Amino acid sequence: MWKGVHALNILKYHFTTMSKIIIMSKKIYYITRSFYPYQSGGGPLIRKSAVEWMERQGFKVVVVMPNYESNKIIMDENMIQIPYQSAVSKWSKLLIRKDHLLTRIGINDDYLDSWVDSAYNKLVKVIKKNDTIFSTTGGELGCIKLGGMLKEKLGCKHVVNYHDPINHTLVFGLKVNKKFHVSREENESKYISKSDMIITSSKTNAGSLIEKYPYLKSKIKNNYFGYIVDAKPEEIIKKKSTRLRIAYSGSMDSKTQTPELLLDLYRMLKDEMDLEIYFIGDASSNEKIYDLDGNVNIMGLMPHDEYMSFMTENIDIGFVSLGDEYFKACVPSKIYEYINLHLPIIGVLPEGDAKAIVNDNQFGKIVSKQELGELRDYVIGLKDPSNLNVLTKNVISKRNLWSMEYTSKELKSLLKMIENS
Repeated sequence: MWKGVHALNILKYHFTTMSKIIIMSKKIYYITRSFYPYQSGGGPLIRKSAVEWMERQGFKVVVVMPNYESNKIIMDENMIQIPYQSAVSKWSKLLIRKDHLLTRIGINDDYLDSWVDSAYNKLVKVIKKNDTIFSTTGGELGCIKLGGMLKEKLGCKHVVNYHDPINHTLVFGLKVNKKFHVSREENESKYISKSDMIITSSKTNAGSLIEKYPYLKSKIKNNYFGYIVDAKPEEIIKKKSTRLRIAYSGSMDSKTQTPELLLDLYRMLKDEMDLEIYFIGDASSNEKIYDLDGNVNIMGLMPHDEYMSFMTENIDIGFVSLGDEYFKACVPSKIYEYINLHLPIIGVLPEGDAKAIVNDNQFGKIVSKQELGELRDYVIGLKDPSNLNVLTKNVISKRNLWSMEYTSKELKSLLKMIENS
């Protein structure tokens, strides 16, 4: 009897070991235009964290991205960098503008087309049929196009991951601006239609894609990113101040992010209460952000660890903003960062997932641009420390629900299903 049980246990052990070997022999090729620490900002950091999360789930991941620094092809166990020739040329600014122009008038599918061709020629010799391609987009079509071309040639699995809508595609019929651009829907549908799964980072974008391509409804899933590394803010003592301290962090682009709205809010409040505001990021290209007085602090870019420590020690409230209604399909990663840091959130956002996450969970208050006066009154109410404490405690109580480990539970099952199908 014992021998039979022992033999069965050995058989189970060998079966489990062989299964792990088979799984690890399959790879996920994670195609992205940007990746931390090669590029800075919320998007590259989220992508790095997504890869680390996949690796923790047992997936073998190889990142594929453009090399913007040299003509060298870099290939190692976990990273493939293929030169984007326009970026490495001494005429880079001119050539990149040309790439975007050719995309705008419809000659190219995407500004990364030349890189896509170079990457395809290299990857088609590397990727196997049993591998999975995971194409991300933060606005570009190129990574999705590359994944679609490789799937068509090799028959491998292809997952498309929308961080944001593809630039100049329609979102519920809305255009990003009035500038001329050929329709991108034909190329978008061409390259996502044959994918095995389409993952969005907002229910709004998922709904927009379903409206445009109803035949793809069964493939479209939503997965919020969530925050990345546990900041452990409870271990850091916040510096005391008589002023309420509000910070905006991230891209300072006026068209898409509108961070200057925090300065507008400060003007409305500075004679009503003791207030200090901070802008953390590269504000050099945004003329609407400037040192209005000694309580406006422009901090510049920070390494992520330094940023988390600074916010935990010095900031009471996080500010978030986006442009017009078109951007309702986007969820700024800073929202997850603020939750991670135990910070209540205020801001100005269009109707969409980001606004709902804050308001429905009572993490703070988000208004429309037309309601900035309402936000002013709300902030005045936070002069009372007990009101701010209630918000902070509510963020802390629901914080774990917005970690990447929690929000991506379903994604793990979906990836396993794709990998094993």
